[in-house]
Amino acid sequence: MVKWSACTILALLIGQFLISYCSFYPIVFIHDHGSTFDVENAWTYMIERKLNREGYFQAGVIWSSTLKNWENGSLPQRSMFQFGFYRDNMNQGFQHNSCIDCHYRSRKYVDKLAQTIDDILRVTNCSKVHIVAHGMGGLIARAYLSNGEDDKIAKLLLVGVPNHGLPNDCKLEMEKRENSQLYWQEDGEYAEMMKGSQFMENLEKKLDSIATIRGIYSATGQFTSSDDGWIKEND
Repeated sequence: MVKWSACTILALLIGQFLISYCSFYPIVFIHDHGSTFDVENAWTYMIERKLNREGYFQAGVIWSSTLKNWENGSLPQRSMFQFGFYRDNMNQGFQHNSCIDCHYRSRKYVDKLAQTIDDILRVTNCSKVHIVAHGMGGLIARAYLSNGEDDKIAKLLLVGVPNHGLPNDCKLEMEKRENSQLYWQEDGEYAEMMKGSQFMENLEKKLDSIATIRGIYSATGQFTSSDDGWIKEND
């Protein structure tokens, strides 16, 4: 009997979802929060080979300034991009490590996503994109939709996204281990993703309106219930 790992099953699920729905629109993958540049390549192993076999052009990791000077229509519609929201270009350091105003960073990430999507639509001559987002990346995508940009999104697939905020015991779990990310998560992204934060409250206010948009899917949990896709370490 063949045993399938959780990652393999998820890769097949996402691959089939994209192949079914993404014939004419570019695909944007958004990573979760992290503390190293490795997080920007989070989707590469899972997705790249599957979609390359289906004729997709792999544009690799891009940032908000990457496509700024590219010519209109210079990339095929069947292109896929891995969007990095922590920096503006590949030569820039990890911004949250030297962050002065660490609060409300998610809003800045949403602005970067908006610029990147506009550039992708321009260079591919498309009217919409598909988004596959994990963790915090899903919250950024939701915030982008909440800004009235839903006409630019064809399909949104959320994978392991804490749609109602991180549970209260999450901080306790983090404090049990040595985690170099804690110092910036606690004052910035971590605080924004917690239940009851201003960022999450703003998303909650618009939850019903975007939940009715056709094309939002959650690979883990139900988008509108308390079982919202947050994956605990032992799951």
